[in-house]
Amino acid sequence: MTDVGEDNRPDAAMVNTRATALPSEHIVQRDSCVMTGATDFEPLLTLRDFPVGMYCVPEDWEGTEYFTDMHWSICKSSGVIQLTRLIELTTLYDCQHESGAIGGLWKRHHEEFCNFIDEFGSRAILEIGGGHGHLAKMFTERHAEQCEWIMVEPNLPDWLANGEHSSQIRPIKAWFGDELELPASAPKIDAVVHSHTLEHLYNYDNFLRTVARMEPKYQIFSVPYQQEWLRRGWLNSIMFEHPQMLTPKSIEYIMARHGFSLEKKQIFADCHSLFYAFSHKGKDSATVPKLELNEYHENKLLFQNWLKTNVDFVQRVNARIDKALKTEKEPSVYIFGAHIFTQYLVSFGLRASVVSAILDNATGKQGKLLYGLPLMVYSPKILVDKKQPIIILCVGAYAEEIKRGILEVNANAVFLE
Repeated sequence: MTDVGEDNRPDAAMVNTRATALPSEHIVQRDSCVMTGATDFEPLLTLRDFPVGMYCVPEDWEGTEYFTDMHWSICKSSGVIQLTRLIELTTLYDCQHESGAIGGLWKRHHEEFCNFIDEFGSRAILEIGGGHGHLAKMFTERHAEQCEWIMVEPNLPDWLANGEHSSQIRPIKAWFGDELELPASAPKIDAVVHSHTLEHLYNYDNFLRTVARMEPKYQIFSVPYQQEWLRRGWLNSIMFEHPQMLTPKSIEYIMARHGFSLEKKQIFADCHSLFYAFSHKGKDSATVPKLELNEYHENKLLFQNWLKTNVDFVQRVNARIDKALKTEKEPSVYIFGAHIFTQYLVSFGLRASVVSAILDNATGKQGKLLYGLPLMVYSPKILVDKKQPIIILCVGAYAEEIKRGILEVNANAVFLE
């Protein structure tokens, strides 16, 4: 098993005195592969005392910020990279965060995913894990009075919880599981839809059995292209909320096991997401092929390269910060992304005590602290009067969009990426 090494431990100044160790009763042990049920785990990496949440909290927040060890393993027979210690769901998702809520790339994602759904002619839709509700709003506005969208989400945004939505949207505040029953007035479901939800699940067998019980014609979904994200070193590929790395082969394997036949798949943007459409044929259908799953060697190498890429990046950034401290009286150093990106970099040893603040475009995060860290979040507009601010930028698919926005505020910004 690997760790990041003594020289890359989190900056001692980043210890959050408000945070506390997660009690053991909030941890769920995973003893078998999430895809195949095999028990031949090989440990890959342990990150000590990692923040459990990845949202932002007010300075006077009365809630509890938890940390716990993050244990990554790989199943030797299937090759699925996964956590072996999961966070109990109500603890992990005790608050809605801003991820995916704003930005041009996400807007384009929702538009193109709506186009993809439209190809299958579905008008009675059940969405699982609708988050902020943007997809529901966009699709129903396209099809005024011509569709019904039922949305199952445990953390409904205010505009849905307070009834500030069209009659076409029917929000249900609940977890999607075996016990879920749709209202008697609900229409026959044409399609079960979900967007960036599948990668969050702990038990695919239970989930897909429940989807099949709804008897949809189609299951249509978008997932992050995690395998490609890992290949590129992107930090938001795997985390507590993404407790396994989905690959095209593993997705198609588990869907086939539950009688879902692939109709179409499509890559969105530069491998940001994969769009999938499956029709339900039944678990015993002879028309659904039986697939094998073994990606051990490829995925283990990808993980090792992902880790090395990010540890090396942190070391380069630390060297640049050290140089700035020697040549500049008070260097202005910032990091972009009040999210998992920053938490990982700190865990890999980023000299974060020199960072003035975290920058983020999400107004709901600004003026707050990133969970688990004593770093305040501000709008990039605070850079306007800085002479030559240094921006640590390690945000995966969103880098170019973010850089353009920062350069509009301060054309002299220097990016470490």
